[in-house]
Amino acid sequence: MDQELYFKLEKQRPVDLARKLQLDAPACALLVPGQTVADYVVSLAQAELFPAAFSVLAHALPKREAVWWGCTAVRYADPPVQGSDAEAALAAAEAWVYRPTDENRQPIGAVAVKAGMNTSTGWAAMAAFWSSGSLTPPDSPAVPPNEDLTGKAVAGATTLAAIQRGAQSASGFSIAFIRMALDIARGGDGRHVPE
Repeated sequence: MDQELYFKLEKQRPVDLARKLQLDAPACALLVPGQTVADYVVSLAQAELFPAAFSVLAHALPKREAVWWGCTAVRYADPPVQGSDAEAALAAAEAWVYRPTDENRQPIGAVAVKAGMNTSTGWAAMAAFWSSGSLTPPDSPAVPPNEDLTGKAVAGATTLAAIQRGAQSASGFSIAFIRMALDIARGGDGRHVPE
């Protein structure tokens, strides 16, 4: 695939991502010289190695786009109930995507926990919270998040969202999520999933 077409994917080599993410042997077996990140993700999807594909995408997209992808995937798979903790967490993460300020980011940690860290919504929101700034309240000494936490949270959110309705639906959701991420990597909004 043309790397220029997927301009929002970080300029990383798939082999470096696979090493950094400690992907397993089946995922590493699909690495080939000269491969783009998009090519590698498509190979992983064709082999139905969806968690590996999600992890690569979540770490290859810039943080803001990765959080948007996680939120979009969660809404697509299981839209949260209006007025619920899940809806509040997702709305807070989306607000950070639209305006990525620390003022919008700081309260997301609490709403993510309230939504539940065993839910795709909680992980999507936590991805935004872990994107920058400090993990501590504003009046405390700063504790920056590890650089890879956003990617890990987005990968967790998308994986949970794909499997939450059972194994029969997981493959279809996984393919849709990868199409969303590649659309975002091309500069789209990921909301209109091509068939």
